[in-house]
Amino acid sequence: MNKVNLFLIGVNKAGTSWLHYLLDHHPDVFMADVKELYFFGDEGPEGEGPETRTAYHSHFPFDENYRYFGDATVMYYKSAATADEIRAYNPDAKLFAIVRDPIQRLLSQFRYNKQLGLIDEG
Repeated sequence: MNKVNLFLIGVNKAGTSWLHYLLDHHPDVFMADVKELYFFGDEGPEGEGPETRTAYHSHFPFDENYRYFGDATVMYYKSAATADEIRAYNPDAKLFAIVRDPIQRLLSQFRYNKQLGLIDEG
């Protein structure tokens, strides 16, 4: 079956990049060459993401070297309709949903923005 069968969803600053990295380095898993594909749902930035299933599948080799083919688009968590789309696409897909304590997430986002120089020290 040539379908994506692993989805990584969740909130920002919850460890999704770290889990993406770990999964990508597992010998049985191929994670898409682009994080945040925005194929399912309508939560992605306007005009981003593949528009056809063929374009979506072009990010995966679909060969026997891998057991799982993963899409790490964390924004998929925002809509129940997106979950229905994924289920219709592949009812056997595995979903990893990552959440984090909201206060810890806020503090992490603040530190990250400060590190990027987006927050004024004054």
